[in-house]
Amino acid sequence: MEISNLRINLKNRMLRTDKTIILPHRYADFDAIGSAIGISYIASNYNKDAKIIVDDKRYELDRAVKYIIDDVKSEYEIITSCRYKKMLGDNDLYVLTDVNQHDRIPISPLIKNKKNTIIIDHHDEDDKTIEAGYKYIDTNVSSASEIITQVLSRMKVKIPCKIATYLLAGIHLDTNHLTRNLSEETYKAVDILIKNGASISVINDLFKEDAKSEKKIKELSDKTKILTYKIALIVADSKDEYTTKELAKAANSALEKSVDASFAIGKISDETIGISARSNDTLDVGRIMGELGGGGNRNSAATRIDGESLDEVATRLRKIIRPNFYIEKEE
Repeated sequence: MEISNLRINLKNRMLRTDKTIILPHRYADFDAIGSAIGISYIASNYNKDAKIIVDDKRYELDRAVKYIIDDVKSEYEIITSCRYKKMLGDNDLYVLTDVNQHDRIPISPLIKNKKNTIIIDHHDEDDKTIEAGYKYIDTNVSSASEIITQVLSRMKVKIPCKIATYLLAGIHLDTNHLTRNLSEETYKAVDILIKNGASISVINDLFKEDAKSEKKIKELSDKTKILTYKIALIVADSKDEYTTKELAKAANSALEKSVDASFAIGKISDETIGISARSNDTLDVGRIMGELGGGGNRNSAATRIDGESLDEVATRLRKIIRPNFYIEKEE
């Protein structure tokens, strides 16, 4: 695919619309947020207003992604879909990045004018791919960040060090630190970003945050206790705080201990306790989480509970878990 066509389409559509709404996928990672910031910078070069929509709660995001958002939010506007609804316009341009499916973006029902929609992605299309006026979907490139780097290079603009760093972080993520999904164009993009001041030390620090998270998950998994009916229960220490993804990974890990279901309970904010539940199809964890105000399906579910301590939540869960939540197998 021709990057020059994408550059021209972005320019023309940004110039003839009122504002650019940038949509990374839910549970944004380095590639999604890095490319979104890069697109916002492209819009600023055309003197156009741009807003990045991130609906994920802070405890739903990886720690390093939260750092990036905090670092750029004074320069690039990052808002929720609720706030966007108050400023929604008929002549807005929507740019999806690192995603092409309608169920992985926060405002799909609000996009009325499909012609004013651009998709920039490196994942295959499927039956959930959103209708768009222009699609740049190239499964041969490493990442959305590589695509945006190529666009900025064709624009012949100076890439700010901060943006260069976060674009390079996106490439590092999706190439496993430049060990897979590489092409000559990937190396060119890396070279461009380094020449524009991308900081390898900052990128290393971002990935160290991921390593710290994995260590926390391991320590949490070590707290697994096996209850009656082959249930694994993890209750975190009250002094520690986790993301919902960390609780989910701990629950997944506990499910490998030859149990029917696993539950990981931990603080996700000062006032909120999270539970992540997993099952091997024997126990209906969706119904159990439903009794605690959450939901999901019989194999994967979760809930959040405000105003109770970890011990109180764990006690409630223990009382709810009982044999009648087991799923009857068809003969």
